[in-house]
Amino acid sequence: MVYYNLKEGQGMSWKVRFTKDVEKKLKNDFERGSITIEDIKIIKVWRNRIEQFGPEKIREIPVYDDHKLDKQWKGYKFSCFSSSGRIVYRIIDDEIIVEVVRIAPDHNYGKE
Repeated sequence: MVYYNLKEGQGMSWKVRFTKDVEKKLKNDFERGSITIEDIKIIKVWRNRIEQFGPEKIREIPVYDDHKLDKQWKGYKFSCFSSSGRIVYRIIDDEIIVEVVRIAPDHNYGKE
């Protein structure tokens, strides 16, 4: 898994971790053209904002439409990175880690 670090203003450190499966799928989706370079840039900005301000601040930015999921994704959240693209993630409190478990170029983010 890949870790990215940045400190939050109050001494708290947030890390965004993309699972190996997400890294692989993101690369494959980019090569197939279902994820664009613009999508990659938006995902990087999202990651940087989470790391800098924490996941709760993302909810205040309307473009991300960040909210909790339920049913099979209970305990997870998602943010939008395009009109149909989604980042599915969870917060691991004791480690202060945001783990990205799915990046979907469309609304198909069901568990496999």
